[in-house]
Amino acid sequence: MLMVLSVTGAVALAASEPPVAVRDLPAGRYALEIVLATRTRVPVLGAAEGRTTSAVLVEVEPLEGERTGPEAGASGLQRWWLTTCDVTVEGERGPGRVVVPDAFVSAHGTRPATAELLVGDDGLLAREQAPPGRWVEGSPIWRIDLGAQAVGWDPTLRSTVPRRDRDIGVVDWEGDGRPGGTIRLEEIPMFRSVEIHVAQVAHLRLWGTRPEEGDPGGHESPALVGRVEVLALEQRTLSASVPLFAASLRVEPDEAASSFRLMPLGPDADCPQVNTVLLNGEAK
Repeated sequence: MLMVLSVTGAVALAASEPPVAVRDLPAGRYALEIVLATRTRVPVLGAAEGRTTSAVLVEVEPLEGERTGPEAGASGLQRWWLTTCDVTVEGERGPGRVVVPDAFVSAHGTRPATAELLVGDDGLLAREQAPPGRWVEGSPIWRIDLGAQAVGWDPTLRSTVPRRDRDIGVVDWEGDGRPGGTIRLEEIPMFRSVEIHVAQVAHLRLWGTRPEEGDPGGHESPALVGRVEVLALEQRTLSASVPLFAASLRVEPDEAASSFRLMPLGPDADCPQVNTVLLNGEAK
C-alpha cells in the first residue's frame, strides 16, 4: 500500500573477505518497523509524497545450516513468522487523513518469511545487490524476503490486480461485506469520512546488518537495521462510498527514503509491546 527494483547481472568478486565474527540473530520475538516511502502521481497536482509505517510482531526460529564456529563465515537460513500489529499512512492523499482500520490490519494474519544470513563471498555479493546504504565493510548481511502479499483479491483466480469491484478474483478482505480491503479518509472537507475499497499487491525484501553496539541514550540497540527493496507494488481503488474518490492513482516506491529496524522483545511479548518498543525505543 500504501506501501521495481530489478537486480540483474553477474558481479565480479574480489578476493574473499577474511572471516569475521558472526553474531547469529537469536531465536525469539522481535518488533519490526518497516517505513515505506512512496510518491503518488496526482493529475494536475503532480507528485504527493507519502509514508506507510508497519509495526510487526516477529517470531524468529533458530538458524538452519551447518556452522563450524563463530568465524566460519558460513551462511544460513532462518524462518520468520510475521504478525502485523499496526499500519499508519501519512501524507498520501492530500487533504484529510488516511485511517487503516483494525479489521484491515488483523486480516493479514500470520505469515512466513525467509531470512538469509550472508557472509564471506555471499556477503560481498549481497552488498553489491542491496539498495544503496552504509554497509560496514566485512559485516554479515541479512536478506529477508517478505514474499508477495495480495490484499483484497485472490491471486489464484487471476494474475493481475483487479481494477473494478465486480472483477473476477475480488474478495472481501476483512469480512465487512464490501469488496477488497476497506480504508477510510477522515477529516475530508464537505464529506468528513469516505470509505475506499482497494486491491493491492506488495512484495518487499529487506537488507539489514547488525548496528554498532550500545546507545548513549540508554535505549536498546536494534538487532538489525537496513534498507527496503520493492520488488512489486501496485494498488487499485475498486470503489468508494463517494464516487469522487474512486480514482486509482499511480503509486511509486521511494527506496532511498525507506528503511526498517528490528528491536528485541521479551519471550511473551505481543502487539502492545511491539508498539511500545517502536515508539519509545525501550526493549522488553
